[in-house]
Amino acid sequence: LWRCSSCFGGRVLCSSCIVTSHQYNPFHNIYGYIHSAAALARMSNRWSCSLPNDFGYFKRLSLQEAGLQVGLGHGGDLCPKTLPNDSFKMTIVHTNGQHSVTFRECCCGDKEYNIFPATEQHPQTGFTIEMLEHQKTFSLRGKTSLYEYYQALLDLTNSAEGRATKSYSVRKMYI
Repeated sequence: LWRCSSCFGGRVLCSSCIVTSHQYNPFHNIYGYIHSAAALARMSNRWSCSLPNDFGYFKRLSLQEAGLQVGLGHGGDLCPKTLPNDSFKMTIVHTNGQHSVTFRECCCGDKEYNIFPATEQHPQTGFTIEMLEHQKTFSLRGKTSLYEYYQALLDLTNSAEGRATKSYSVRKMYI
């Protein structure tokens, strides 16, 4: 079971429905339900005796973990000439944090990204154009440094669980 905190209403959906509904919104924050068996494996034995049998919780996960592949080309749809293996993974920094995203290449030539790569060759990290404009506005209006802005993005990414990449020195070179 999955739910999206970025979508209005926050409905609980199955894996295929969450992937279908987020094909064009790959940077939403979603949470996957961890049921009792998996939850008990993560807890110490002293707490397990007091938990109900149907115990579970929602944990922040990525749409990549739900199985989403984002098409590069065809208006965001997957290229009909490619297979699921024709994909690559990237860490994308957006205005609401970092996201692990699986992209599927398009072999038709009509690629559209709106993502600025961190490196020219074989990028593994990218920044959405929206995030770059957001950071520029905060820098000019709010007088915030790039470091402070990036730290805020790490906080939004749920860095308490270690999901955020902490290599600031590598990523600060993009501007």
